[in-house]
Amino acid sequence: MKNKLPNISTKSGDTGTTSLYSGERLLKSNGIFECLAKLDSLDSYLGILRNVGLDHTIADSILKIQDRLIYLKGEIATHPSKWGDYKKKQPAISPVDVDYLDKCGERLRTMLEEQEYKITGWVLYGDEGLKSSHIDMARALCREAEVYVTKLTSDNYITQYINRLSDYLYWVARFERK
Repeated sequence: MKNKLPNISTKSGDTGTTSLYSGERLLKSNGIFECLAKLDSLDSYLGILRNVGLDHTIADSILKIQDRLIYLKGEIATHPSKWGDYKKKQPAISPVDVDYLDKCGERLRTMLEEQEYKITGWVLYGDEGLKSSHIDMARALCREAEVYVTKLTSDNYITQYINRLSDYLYWVARFERK
């Protein structure tokens, strides 16, 4: 046998505790793990989106977003007293990441304006086709994760990033309509 996979079943969580990235053990019911579960749901759904036939530029941007979410989740999974150490070792969310989402969203908004797309009120989810509906679901998961993220961190870049991601997904859903 050439390839040996790691054993992911440590059984150390059988008593209702688990470890942070930085090593501290906490109850699985801790808000940190609720937040990470919400971010995992979002990240998983973004993976689905990359496989539903999106415009290749958008699919590429979603892959980049998923990469950044790995590090965002890593920061959330690190004890606050060790955030400084984490940021020295890992590429933390920064103004560059927030700016990237802003630019991506603006590009789509401009393209929609050129197509004379109109927003006349609330979006009725499902009215703009299956792809758009999937993207709207990802946006809903993003907004749900944002609630948990803002409870846990005062890092402006993380809260800005997750907020801008929701905005970007709104424009993606409108762009990828029927």
